Amino acid sequence: MATRATKLPSLPDPNMIDGINEDLKSFLRSIKEIIEVREGRRASDLDTVLTRRDLEKIGIDVRALNEDSPSYNFRQILDNASILYSYSKTMTGNETFVYTGGSERICFIDPGGANRNFNPSGSFPSAYKMEIVNIGGEIITFDSTVSAQNIGPGQIGTFRYSGSVWY
Repeated sequence: MATRATKLPSLPDPNMIDGINEDLKSFLRSIKEIIEVREGRRASDLDTVLTRRDLEKIGIDVRALNEDSPSYNFRQILDNASILYSYSKTMTGNETFVYTGGSERICFIDPGGANRNFNPSGSFPSAYKMEIVNIGGEIITFDSTVSAQNIGPGQIGTFRYSGSVWY
């Protein structure tokens, strides 16, 4: 049910606006910085807001956000979906994801300019679910030594552990 993303304009540099005093320019610079950081245009991607459109892209029913109770929050939605956002990074080489317990995982991964292997390791529980969202431009190979499943740029790979192999 996704619709086309809204195209947002860029914000002008407050220093380039004539006819306003320095206090107002300082105020506008602060607002511009907050907006650019939250929109993910600069700074750490950990400070970027998560929109309903983002949730819809990864398969979370955004209609749940419209519950009658104002206290119905994002944590409850993730708990209901049985998913825990757990991993987001740009790879610098092949990597191993070590199971340390907890819920199922969604991993947002940029292969970092080359095809990379992303291998689960450890004692995962049977039926454990892992989703890999490839946010980069190269291929990520999940479980490269056994099932060797490729996730192309912009694709989402959904994997379950049988107790002995990933499928």
